[in-house]
Amino acid sequence: IISTSQKSSLLFYRAEKVNGLFETLDNGEQKQKKSKTDDTTSKADDFKTKGNQYMVQKQYQNAVQCYTSALDLSPTGINSHIYHLNRSAAHCALGLHQEAVIDAQKSSELRPDYGKAYVRLGYSMFQLCNYEGAIKAYQAALVYYPESIASRNYLKKAKCKLDSVRQLQEGQELYDSAKQHWLYPQTKSDYETKVEQKLRNCLNVVNDATEEKSITLHKQARDALILFCIQKSNHDSKEVICLLREGGYKARLSQDVLRYQLTTNSNTHREQPSTPVTCPCRVYDDALPISDLHVLSYALCPKDASYWVDHQYSVYPPTPYFSYVFDLKPETLENLGALGNHVRTIQRFSKELLEDKDDSIPHYAEVWAHHRPHCSGHQLHFDSDNEGCGGDVKHPTISSILYLTDDCGGPSLLTDQILGDDELARNGWLTHSQKNRIVVFDGSVLHGVIPGRGYVEKGRNRVTLMVALWNDIRIRDCENPCAARPLPNSGEEKPVWYNEMTREGTNENKNTGGNGYFPEKMQPERIECVFGTSDGKQIKKGQMPHYDKVFQGF
Repeated sequence: IISTSQKSSLLFYRAEKVNGLFETLDNGEQKQKKSKTDDTTSKADDFKTKGNQYMVQKQYQNAVQCYTSALDLSPTGINSHIYHLNRSAAHCALGLHQEAVIDAQKSSELRPDYGKAYVRLGYSMFQLCNYEGAIKAYQAALVYYPESIASRNYLKKAKCKLDSVRQLQEGQELYDSAKQHWLYPQTKSDYETKVEQKLRNCLNVVNDATEEKSITLHKQARDALILFCIQKSNHDSKEVICLLREGGYKARLSQDVLRYQLTTNSNTHREQPSTPVTCPCRVYDDALPISDLHVLSYALCPKDASYWVDHQYSVYPPTPYFSYVFDLKPETLENLGALGNHVRTIQRFSKELLEDKDDSIPHYAEVWAHHRPHCSGHQLHFDSDNEGCGGDVKHPTISSILYLTDDCGGPSLLTDQILGDDELARNGWLTHSQKNRIVVFDGSVLHGVIPGRGYVEKGRNRVTLMVALWNDIRIRDCENPCAARPLPNSGEEKPVWYNEMTREGTNENKNTGGNGYFPEKMQPERIECVFGTSDGKQIKKGQMPHYDKVFQGF
């Protein structure tokens, strides 16, 4: 029996006695291992050499495969950092910069003093717009590879880019804040002072920017400031005229349009032009029976109504356009409750406009709606199938607007300009937001919504329901919201918004013009000067600037 201490001494003694043998075996194992490692490294280097050849031939995917094979053989060998570096270069050539970053980082981990790894890491991060990471990588590269001219140049570029990004972020935050105060003011001060202040600060921040995104932001902020100043002042200031010229605008919506009179009373508008022209629209007040109006108002006026929630409706940023289509057969309209009654009203109000149209018997109705803040507008446009996508532009026979709210939002602007005209519209008509007012108009004319002027109480929106009557329209059976989808059919479970809009009213809802229901025909406000020059003068006859050169302000 040997004690623990004796055992240790004995082992130590035996180790000393055979020490030479241990060394011999150890040296032999090292030589054998070194021979095997050299062979592996040689094979891995062969793959690297082949990969380099592919790089010269611009066969980058083949090069990646070769460098990967080298790493499979030698993942942590003496040259493995080079394999990772070269594969990073191949990934860069393929535009796979995130993969390039991973390889460059691995190269620097395997050999922390390898300057070229940091050069490649900096370049890959620069391409991914990670300018802070690129700066750190290039700074490290210059420590271990100070002669790298590329690192010095790209370090300077990365710092400039980072400054531009921070400049854009600051400007974008100011612009977004200005839009929020404009569209959703909490107080009158938000509208009267904060909007203009933040727009001016945004312009100052991005004034000297050369990046495309910053230039776009500068244009957006400048146009918003122009509109704000026009709507706030009784006359165009020298600053507004200079800003319009700076924007390259050749024409603009006139003062009469953008700074419309704050009234909805047709009898108190500015003096109307005496020259007779053909008006493309008809206006009716008290247009729907109260019970139908209540049904549609209940379905659409609340901000959290199912119609808006289900379609994820948003004004800023804007939701893509979506609408629904159904045929005009009597049995179809009969089953659509208040919505069907409303469409029948549009049909009746449209008869006068349809008299001058050949082959103008509509067979389909398209419906959509908007829930806009007071200061939100809609650019001038032509109603068309799927917003004119696809090249073949088709217009509805009749378009219409039903206002579901009072004195909120700007007026609708209708013009006598149609697609293909060789000059801008000279005549326009404004119809103001008034609850239960319907406007029917020629579906081929240019029209839009003017942003609301001034401050309105928090929480009020301009809610409208549009109906277009079509001779023919392509119905798109899409899963997601899009233009001209079919209404849910009888075999489907109906969404809440559908049930709310198509609730059946009483017999008084049948919209026959009787039962104490008396629509009143009104005259829209006529505008004799729709467009003007950038300095406010009336535009010359026959001018048709490019759409982007006409200032609308929204």
